[in-house]
This record gives sequence, C-alpha cells and structure tokens, in this order.
Amino acid sequence: YPGDTNDEKDPPVPASTWVRTPTTIEFDDPDYGFTLPETVFGVVTYKDLRVSTITTSPMSETARFTEAILRLTEVQNTLQKRGWKLQAKDKNRWFKLESATEQKQLQENLFDQTSSISLLAPGKYSLFLSIKCFEHCSARNTKTAMYLIDISIGRDRT
Repeated sequence: YPGDTNDEKDPPVPASTWVRTPTTIEFDDPDYGFTLPETVFGVVTYKDLRVSTITTSPMSETARFTEAILRLTEVQNTLQKRGWKLQAKDKNRWFKLESATEQKQLQENLFDQTSSISLLAPGKYSLFLSIKCFEHCSARNTKTAMYLIDISIGRDRT
C-alpha cells in the first residue's frame, strides 16, 4: 500500500479491497448498471483514489453445472437487457444455453478450458464474463465437477 502507517500526513491508501464476507455487488451506472447476487469472492482495485476494476463472482460458492448454468443465464440476460454489447472479436458470442445439447457441449468444453465472452458498454466500460470448471475437473465426471462464474469490469479500452 502506498503511504506510511506511522505518518498521519501520509496515511496508507489501499490499492485494493478484497471481498471475503457475504457482499452484494451493485454496479450503479444509470444506463448499464446491475446488481449481482450475494458473493464472497471479489476484489476492487483503485487508481487515483477511484475504483479502477472489479473482479467478482455472482456466486457465493462453487456449484454443480445445472445451478451454474441457471446463474450464468440470469447474469447474461441481465447484461443483455441493460444494453451491454459483444466486443467485436473472433468467436465472441453470447453463451448458447437454451438447449440440452448446447449445455452439454459447453460442459464438455469446460473440462479443458474456461469459456468467456467480452462485453462493452461502448465508450465507458468493458466486462469479461466467464465460466470455468473449478473443482474435481480432472476426472471429467459431469456429476462431481463444480463450476464458478467470474465477472471482471473495467473501463472501455477499445
């Protein structure tokens, strides 16, 4: 941390805040804002005493695939309704979650890699939404694997 804990004229200024207790993240932009379900994962970073980035999860713990997909669908629908746009990149598409076949394909892919999309609130923010197999993944067992969704938000750098 910058600053000196022993100098009242130069107190420490934290570069980050870690979320470790149940917290609701509210992104309060009037056009693109949203509120996430309670979480215990996250970090807020600062630059020049202002929030620079937020990295969190809309989950309070890892979940089985069916639960994680329900949450991912909920978050994706919220972001779409609030006007977030896909960043123009190869293979950057909204998660396809409507059919059992699409869900099964995603689950199989998650044993090998994280699946992510990049979104923009044009001229304001960028957002990275991802889902990953987090626990018990190496066995490639769909009944025991546990999943986690991540969200990272920062300013639009495009």
